[in-house]
Amino acid sequence: MLINALLITAVLTLPAISIISLSIGKMWTDIVSGLTAIGSIFIHSIVWLMMLEVYPEDGGPLIILLVLEVAAVFAYFFTLTEIRGALD
Repeated sequence: MLINALLITAVLTLPAISIISLSIGKMWTDIVSGLTAIGSIFIHSIVWLMMLEVYPEDGGPLIILLVLEVAAVFAYFFTLTEIRGALD
C-alpha cells in the first residue's frame, strides 16, 4: 500500500517539477523534461507490471488503459512545448 502511494505521488509530482523548471531557463527545462520523461516511463512501467501481476486475467482493459496513458504522456509534452513557445 505504501509503495502504491509513493508511486502515485511521484507520478503526480514529475509534471509539476517540469513546469516549475520553465522559470529557471530553457536549458534546465530541456534537462528536467528529459529526466521527467525517463522517470515517468520508469515509474509507469513499474505500476503496469504490478497491475498485470495482481490482475493477470484482465489483460484487455489494462492494454486499453496503457494506450490512454501513452496518449496522456504525449498530451503532457505537447502542453509543455506550447508553454515554452509562449514564453519565448
